[in-house]
Amino acid sequence: MIETYHDKNRKIVWVCIVMHAKEQHESPLFAL
Repeated sequence: MIETYHDKNRKIVWVCIVMHAKEQHESPLFAL
């Protein structure tokens, strides 16, 4: 249950980072 909650939090954080990167057009993923 703790792991599931942690995974969900990590996914939300990852989505926020990706969305922010798209706005900045400087995503490390796009660089790859």
